[in-house]
Amino acid sequence: MCRQEAFKTLSAIEIPGFGTLVNGKALSRTEPQLASLARELGVTPLLDFCSISPDDALALTEATGIDPGDTELPQTTWFDADTGLATANVLDDYIAKSPDAVLDSPQVRSDLAEFVAVLSRLKLEGIRWHLAVNY
Repeated sequence: MCRQEAFKTLSAIEIPGFGTLVNGKALSRTEPQLASLARELGVTPLLDFCSISPDDALALTEATGIDPGDTELPQTTWFDADTGLATANVLDDYIAKSPDAVLDSPQVRSDLAEFVAVLSRLKLEGIRWHLAVNY
């Protein structure tokens, strides 16, 4: 199984002069804890927002030595910013009150704040998004 190194947001449409890249490393490191918390708090876990384009999936299969002809390539799934904002805000609120709930809570909260900033702008613009994983 691959271990993700970082999360990043990708938008369906680029906004000139606005970057959607976020750090996401602390979120990636604490993903199992965050997923458990998200389920307990009734919001969508971060990895549920992950998607990959057919081109990226093809490149990944080729890089790992898998015959692309043996694999059905996925279609990209896009999400409304509201759903991601709900997860990021609920997790951040909980961690603010219970910092021992996750390791490195200051950096996790910083990463969540970056996600909130990006997703808030995407919501304002009516642009859908998905989470991508850097391996």
